[in-house]
Amino acid sequence: MIEAPCLKVRKLFGGKAIRLAAKLNLLNRRLKVQSDNNYVYVPLLEEPSLHEKAELSKEIEGLEVVRRAFPERERVVKAVDLAAELLPPHLLASFPCSIDFIGHIAIVEIPPELEEYKEVVGEAILKAHKRVRTVLAKAGAVEGTYRLRKFEVIAGSGETETVHREFGCIYHLDPTRVYFSPRLSHEHHRVASQVREGETVIDMFAGVGPFSILTAKILKSVKVYAIDVNPDAVKYLERNIAANRVEGKVVPILGDARKVVAEKLKGVADRVIMNLPERAFEYVAAACEALKPSGGIIHYYEFAGGDNPIKKVEAKIKKIVEERAGRKVSKVLASRLVREAAPLAGSPRPESRVGLFGFSRLLQGTLTVRVILTLVSGFLSFSTSLLERSPAALSAFTATVRPHTYVLLLTTISLGFVKVKRGSPLASTTSFAPPASIVTMIFEPSLLAYSLNFGFRSAAPLSAPTAIMQSPRSVSAVSFVTSKVVLWVDRTITWPHAFTTSLISRGVWAKRIYRLLQTRSNNF
Repeated sequence: MIEAPCLKVRKLFGGKAIRLAAKLNLLNRRLKVQSDNNYVYVPLLEEPSLHEKAELSKEIEGLEVVRRAFPERERVVKAVDLAAELLPPHLLASFPCSIDFIGHIAIVEIPPELEEYKEVVGEAILKAHKRVRTVLAKAGAVEGTYRLRKFEVIAGSGETETVHREFGCIYHLDPTRVYFSPRLSHEHHRVASQVREGETVIDMFAGVGPFSILTAKILKSVKVYAIDVNPDAVKYLERNIAANRVEGKVVPILGDARKVVAEKLKGVADRVIMNLPERAFEYVAAACEALKPSGGIIHYYEFAGGDNPIKKVEAKIKKIVEERAGRKVSKVLASRLVREAAPLAGSPRPESRVGLFGFSRLLQGTLTVRVILTLVSGFLSFSTSLLERSPAALSAFTATVRPHTYVLLLTTISLGFVKVKRGSPLASTTSFAPPASIVTMIFEPSLLAYSLNFGFRSAAPLSAPTAIMQSPRSVSAVSFVTSKVVLWVDRTITWPHAFTTSLISRGVWAKRIYRLLQTRSNNF
């Protein structure tokens, strides 16, 4: 045992604490993370600084830094290395690299070329992962009303009932009797974290409760009606409600969601979750019927392939809502590809699981980047205002910073991931004359921007190598961007609508820079 400083956090924030510690280069990977009934202890390389502790505390409520004794990690042995002695060398590249872990169960997909060696694969996984007691191979696609998949035991005890832990929640389940995907764990948390205090939520296809129970664990005042047609799923759901102590907050209901809504839950929901991507469109009318007359939010999932799957699903859901429910989609708040899925029966290509959310306003996104862009925008506004009002500041600015450098630097920072293209070779002199070819911004079609062109004459002494610089210089300054730039930068992130609208409507700093550059060019 080795004593080390550590982060003490509630179990709900365990995974987040580990990721943040790793991001700050504080995580001690030689030591094992420990936990007790209520807390997770994340070992650190050293005590976090005041700045680091403040950053951690902003993200994690109730965080403490304490000292504790930790056991060392055992050396990680890969399953493929264990199987290497028994598999022909040419088959090692086909060894499954993707394994789903549900409690003590490992689930793999065996490629056809490894079919006769599947027991070897199973035993290697069993030895490499100490907590695994059963290894299952997929023996078919997810199918039927209950969304079940056939499995084959290829190693271990064969016990298929297990206890799975996810974001501080406990789920009793049997993957051969109920549908459950550990790959959707972050989607469960992302949706649950959007629910607000006092809301009423209907989970139309609840399964064993990963959306419903996590939502109830996060919030103090919420009501979740968890519906499923599978009797086994509802039995496990009831067991999980008790195990997670959310009785009264989550109401389990056995039955078809359409009938349950029609008979018991008309007009009660602020939010409806529809995680049945293969058939969710059949239940849209019922979901709209479940929403309050004033409207609400629907989290809709569907498999979609081909080009522009998101646009196809958006058009489809709007049409279904109007034709079958007699209501209207006021706004599609966000749409994203959740993950790639296996091909549907008869489909020649992989399908994408599209998540669509609508009917009200949501604020989502990456907090850190939002803060950075807000600070940059504020700096632009403040600095240009100061330069306009203070002749001394303007003089100091023009003496030390070239306007094109100022604009390019700040606009590049504000966009973050803008593609940059260089023209002809950059020329320079000891007096830092403008380059022969100013760097230009190249934008994707989805980015809408205004470009302002300014002329400059070189103030540096000219020589033969720099004669080209007698011609006017031009620089493109981006005045503002729309929310579409976010889809171009990262299609899994949705930015706050209010923030991007503010940037579009104002564009004040761009106008000020324009005036400054005009003043500066006249002084050359």
